[in-house]
Amino acid sequence: MYARILIAGTLLAAGTVSAQSALQDVLAGKLVKPEVGVWAWYEIDDPATDEKVQLRQAITAEERVKRKDGFWVETLIRPQVGFPVVYKMLLTGPATDPGNVHAVYYQAGTEPPVEVPLDELEVQAEPTEIEQLEPLEEVNMPTPQGNILCRHYKLADGTEVWTSDELPPLGIVRLQSDKGNMVLQRYGKGGPDAAAQLRAPGEPSGQETEAPQDSAEPQEEREKPAPVRRNFGGRRP
Repeated sequence: MYARILIAGTLLAAGTVSAQSALQDVLAGKLVKPEVGVWAWYEIDDPATDEKVQLRQAITAEERVKRKDGFWVETLIRPQVGFPVVYKMLLTGPATDPGNVHAVYYQAGTEPPVEVPLDELEVQAEPTEIEQLEPLEEVNMPTPQGNILCRHYKLADGTEVWTSDELPPLGIVRLQSDKGNMVLQRYGKGGPDAAAQLRAPGEPSGQETEAPQDSAEPQEEREKPAPVRRNFGGRRP
């Protein structure tokens, strides 16, 4: 997945705060084998309320930003009750570094997308807990599409996480805690699940990428997008 505003907003908009701290650690913005069109669906459940949320992560487009490869990463949240919510970020690296976050948009239901000012992002400068841990073991975790070889971690609060470098875009197979669980449902590349739900202003289509910039003419800044409508009347995270 990214910045704390994305993860916290995802869970709050969905009506649950299940395993929020653990998700902030795991979804810190490090993409696994980023490539346009990769996607993964998860189910998040809150045992206290028996609520379930469907969450899809996808890379919908690629764009050159400041002579780096940038990726438009989209999070779609579908709660059991209420409207769907979409977040989109343009990243050139882990979102824990504010210099890697170049655009953030948010859309609730049928409302127009809203641009989130970058100075409002709450980023995490320190390494996430999981980055400082050694895996307990490697294990084949069953999924609906077969077993995946995973690294198994246990966080200080007892949360357990299984990750794999073979599962883009986030590498998460399962997260389990006493406050909630996140389980991989399916994953792949292309097709309807890869389609952008929120088309950000200036975002290239998924089939097009911007040509690399010549070293003699560096691209200093990303081209400014068209103005975003700001008459959003729904709930903000």
